[in-house]
Amino acid sequence: MSIPFNQIKLNGYRIELDEINEKILSMEGINEARTIGLKRNEKVVRIVSLVQSAKTIDVTKLK
Repeated sequence: MSIPFNQIKLNGYRIELDEINEKILSMEGINEARTIGLKRNEKVVRIVSLVQSAKTIDVTKLK
């Protein structure tokens, strides 16, 4: 079964990367967001989001 590009499996859970992006973009001051799954040995081991903002943001609110 193929998995859409915007969906990954991490620790047995299917995660929609677009949903993470939408949540980040809903935060005040965030202009752009991209979320990816980092792989090691063909297995996703970490989710990373890159954000662009016109002003300084409190990163603890992104965690």
